[in-house]
Amino acid sequence: MSKISKKIAVFIIFLILIILWGVIKMPMDTKNPVNKPLVGTLFVEFENGTTEPEVQSILENCNIPVNYSIRI
Repeated sequence: MSKISKKIAVFIIFLILIILWGVIKMPMDTKNPVNKPLVGTLFVEFENGTTEPEVQSILENCNIPVNYSIRI
């Protein structure tokens, strides 16, 4: 091999090592977010004059938890 061929071979090997090092050191997020709380909100608005028992009955019939707050 000539000097130029050896230099090219060494340079290619050097680049391969840098690429392998980059792949190994690359941060990977492999953790599943299992224990993080999931928060969802559903805004339901009723007409004026709807009583609280009616609201509770409608929410129960729609299979929605009855933990709600009334805002005026």
